[in-house]
Amino acid sequence: MFLRCTPQTVFRRFHGPVKAFPATYLTEALAAVPEHLALVAVAGPRVVALASCRLTGSADAAELGLLVEDAWQGRGLGRELLRRLVAHADRRQLPELHAQMLTEQDWIVGMLQPYGQCSSVFRPGVREVRLRRGTQ
Repeated sequence: MFLRCTPQTVFRRFHGPVKAFPATYLTEALAAVPEHLALVAVAGPRVVALASCRLTGSADAAELGLLVEDAWQGRGLGRELLRRLVAHADRRQLPELHAQMLTEQDWIVGMLQPYGQCSSVFRPGVREVRLRRGTQ
């Protein structure tokens, strides 16, 4: 799937020119450890999206990550995977979720807002959104 993504899609996900999916991240995501939930979406034999919810150093927060292959973007797949990640966070009773995005990806904040109260911290080119749960 990673190799089928355009450089622009990869840059949006990893905030830099990554040539291969980070091996340590992939190993952890696929290891089925309780600290890292990974969801994949498949179409036939191909993985077309990978979403993850990974505990941060804090016991009450997790970081969200999502990569959808270009040909599958705009079909609601990312929105559905996000819904499932948030449901997982609810089961784990995690009151805060984090997501990092490029500053021009404001539409992602719109996807997060139905799930709680969003606040943002800006760094050059990057926006970190903190989603507080239980405030809907």
